[in-house]
Amino acid sequence: MRVKSAADIDKAYRDSLGRVPEAYKAGVAQVNDWKEKAIAGQGLYKEQMQKQEVLDRREKGLQGVSNEEWKTKAGQVGASRIASGMQANAGKRSTNFEPYRAELASIELPARTSDARANVNNRVGLIAERLHAKKVEGGR
Repeated sequence: MRVKSAADIDKAYRDSLGRVPEAYKAGVAQVNDWKEKAIAGQGLYKEQMQKQEVLDRREKGLQGVSNEEWKTKAGQVGASRIASGMQANAGKRSTNFEPYRAELASIELPARTSDARANVNNRVGLIAERLHAKKVEGGR
């Protein structure tokens, strides 16, 4: 079987970088039922995630990346993308957080006591319980 050289493949990859964003956007624009298809595939996803060979393949992939390599990539690539991602999703973040913000604002905390453990149980515990209940109620 004829296969292009590594240099030719790398050149083709690098040459495509200018075209990829628009081609990606065009492909996304053609999709109308991603959520339905993803939900329909939930059973298969669960099945696959229980297979030992899938879990082993995941572990092997994780083992193949050093902590330093991950930190470098996350620092370089992640840092360059995070602000634009945050900007693009600022409205969604506000909408998604609002039920929790409102829940926090509605909590009447009991008075502090001189007992640190009681304060954690009575105050922090109350906050954790209310936020957990809100999460369960909202499905997030």
